Amino acid sequence: MKHNDEEIKTVTYQLKEWNTQISFLLEKQKKAITTAKIITQELDELRVKHRLASQQLRKWEVDKTGYYYMWENIGDGG
Repeated sequence: MKHNDEEIKTVTYQLKEWNTQISFLLEKQKKAITTAKIITQELDELRVKHRLASQQLRKWEVDKTGYYYMWENIGDGG
């Protein structure tokens, strides 16, 4: 099957367009991965702070009352 120059130009142009879109989306993906890693790190840090603060409050309540009446059903991190 023989293809004319116009068909070849059309397909070539489409390939270039798709290459541009692929490059753009790859860059966008890299940024999203970086953002996700940062958010994951921030979440991990906040969970540690939350757990430590909860433990400290439990300790204070035990020290104050001898038992933890208000902490019976509260888990670490909610």
